[in-house]
Amino acid sequence: MTLSRSYELHCGRIQGREHRRALRDGQDGLAVWRGPAGLGLAVTDGCGSAPGSEVGARLAATWLASHGPRALASVAPRDLARRLGEDLQGFLASVVDALDADGARDEAVASMFLFSFVCAFVTSERVAVLAQGDGLAAYNDERGAVLPGEGNAPDYPGYGLLGLPHGGPTVLFDRPAVELQSLLIATDGLFPLLGTGAPDEDPLAALRDGAVGARHPSWLERRLRALSHEGVFMDDVAVAIVARAS
Repeated sequence: MTLSRSYELHCGRIQGREHRRALRDGQDGLAVWRGPAGLGLAVTDGCGSAPGSEVGARLAATWLASHGPRALASVAPRDLARRLGEDLQGFLASVVDALDADGARDEAVASMFLFSFVCAFVTSERVAVLAQGDGLAAYNDERGAVLPGEGNAPDYPGYGLLGLPHGGPTVLFDRPAVELQSLLIATDGLFPLLGTGAPDEDPLAALRDGAVGARHPSWLERRLRALSHEGVFMDDVAVAIVARAS
């Protein structure tokens, strides 16, 4: 069985209530990539105060999902976060420079290229999950999260294009691929789900297991939409799940 057939993928992305009411496009991005190097999944969350942040968020999601498995296969674990951060900065700079913004480069960056991300890469040997800004992940029954920081101010990668202080990706998980049973990544819009359900229930695991066990490929997105209409989510939500095929 090839690597891509060893796992099943489930994805969903919805607009938050506020964006629906304002008739605005959602600002989250979502991408999945299958290739010879492995599997890549990425979710991105555009800055809420930037008018076109979904543009950069969705471009970056596609780039992260396709580039990450190759990076994971070619560098040592200790170098992955640095390599991914540097490569992402280079990609974003090339896109912004190609816009030829005629002196308005910083305005273009602030409008379209401020976003956070969570990404996951699976090769035949390794599984890695990285994040920058904010978001959450669940590897098997473990959880990891990156919080936006004081004042709800995420560490956006795009700050590097503006010459502003910024960090880099954080490795949430780096494990042998043989251990992987399921993996979920999500933008911070999913955080409110963690506070629902009875004390002895795990709503994140229920969402994951429901998607994996569903026969309909759009179950996850339908479930997210139903939860949003019930008032659980105010923000946009993007979720990607990979699970070992039965």
